[in-house]
Amino acid sequence: SLNGGVAATLIDCHSVYTAVATAYKLEGREMGEGEAIDYATAKLTVTYLKRTPMATTLELRSKVVRKGNRSMTVETVLTANGEECVRGEVIAVRVTPKAE
Repeated sequence: SLNGGVAATLIDCHSVYTAVATAYKLEGREMGEGEAIDYATAKLTVTYLKRTPMATTLELRSKVVRKGNRSMTVETVLTANGEECVRGEVIAVRVTPKAE
């Protein structure tokens, strides 16, 4: 079965980029258009519901459930073979890109 840390990493990454995509949409921009928007994980909560098989396609679905001034709360579900295996909640905070 899939390692729990790998499942948590998939949920974290998918959730943060859902926040990024939502921020672009809220600003009426296409992903990557104009000044970069970036979010970082402030909190990650993971609930393991059942073993996640590896020999199948995994599906991740995320939705923003709360929007703040600088943060978004995103819920993500990881499924395998149509069954929920892992649920996660990420609080993502908007960060200012560093000047290069």
